[in-house]
Amino acid sequence: AYPYEIYNCTDLQNMTYNLGANYKLNNNIDCGVSPYNISLGFSPVGNTTNRFNGTLNGSFFTISNLFINRSAENNVGLFGYAKDNTFIFDFTLSNFNVKGNQYVGTLIGNTYDYIHIDNLVLNSGLVNGSSSRVGGLVGYFYSGVIENTYAEDINVTGVGRTGGLVGEGYGLINNSNVINSNFYSSLSRGGGLVGDFGGTITNSYSKNLYLEVTGTAGGLVGYFSSGIIDNSYSENITLNASSSRIGGLVGYNGAIIDNSYSKDIIIFGGTATIGGLAGESGKIFDSYAENVNITTTGNSVGGLVGLSWWNINNSYATGTVIGNDDVGGLVGRNLFLINNSYSTVDISGNTQVGGLVGELFLGEIYNSFSTGNVSGSSQVGGFLGYNNNKTIINSYYHNHSGNPNTAIGAYLGNLQNVGSESLISYFQDCNNEPIVSMVAAGAWTCTGSGYPQLTWTYTAPVSV
Repeated sequence: AYPYEIYNCTDLQNMTYNLGANYKLNNNIDCGVSPYNISLGFSPVGNTTNRFNGTLNGSFFTISNLFINRSAENNVGLFGYAKDNTFIFDFTLSNFNVKGNQYVGTLIGNTYDYIHIDNLVLNSGLVNGSSSRVGGLVGYFYSGVIENTYAEDINVTGVGRTGGLVGEGYGLINNSNVINSNFYSSLSRGGGLVGDFGGTITNSYSKNLYLEVTGTAGGLVGYFSSGIIDNSYSENITLNASSSRIGGLVGYNGAIIDNSYSKDIIIFGGTATIGGLAGESGKIFDSYAENVNITTTGNSVGGLVGLSWWNINNSYATGTVIGNDDVGGLVGRNLFLINNSYSTVDISGNTQVGGLVGELFLGEIYNSFSTGNVSGSSQVGGFLGYNNNKTIINSYYHNHSGNPNTAIGAYLGNLQNVGSESLISYFQDCNNEPIVSMVAAGAWTCTGSGYPQLTWTYTAPVSV
């Protein structure tokens, strides 16, 4: 059907009377006019009983000064509740102030079934929920696609499941980002992009954010239950934490992180499972945490992951980590496999402190190394603090400072081709072990100058 044209905020409000229609903005819309800027403000379009399922084509215009003051109500946003086949695209929401209870977002409070959001911009505004599922864009995203969407200069406050774009959601987020913003969640699951998510996040990022969260929190995602995070990153993130599962990219990763990174991460506070990339994590491939700075009195703290219970492959960490027990440059406490990975992180802790891993309780380590300074009170090793009689093969510690002198702090386990050397020249020689075996495994490149490099990160010099 031919779209209804929208010229002002009253036309926007009147979408309530035809929830299945197609709409189009015909110019910029200013909602900072009476009666939409006083008292309860704009009334969300669609509710639990009557849900919006039409389209809104923004025609690249801007809706400014959206004011919704409904702190006692659920399903709060420009659209309170949207359902299957809703398609919203091509406009900016600017200078907004949205308050609700639960299911709160500037664009949509709550959704059901498949929703498609494309090319939306949030520019300067406040979103405040008195309860959970609070997002800068959408409070609860049941299923669908969010793509080519970004937010800047926003402040989002909620009580659990709070995120820069989405509070809680499932589906696909592609090519979307949040920058220069602040987030506050007085309970668990807060994230710079999404608080709680299952599905696919790809080609997306968060940057220049401050997050203050009581529970599980991440620079990109607080709690990631299933799916994959691919080709995404968080950068220049400060996390002020007071509980567990805190990560520069993801607080809790129950699925896969691939080809992603965190950079320039500051984490302070927290009680346990804290990492530069992920606090607690499943599978991680070809990913890294660079220039992390973690200061906590908590346990299970790592430059990459605090607690790892699945594979870590072809990954690394750099920076500084201070923790209590089970502190490692790559992983604080490890329960599965680490392969082709390294750490240059400087570490300080109490018990079970290691340059690569604090405690190898379960699992194995292959083709990996550490180079950072390590200090602690007991069970301290340049490579591994405590080994629960597990296997380590083709790995080493560069003992360049004598801090400490031993590669393994306590209980050597099954070591094959594992050792420490003091001279960097030893690791520059491609004929020395374990360099030979590491390169033969296929993931490393020996350059002849400096440490071996993960092949996926190595760019060969160009001859001139």
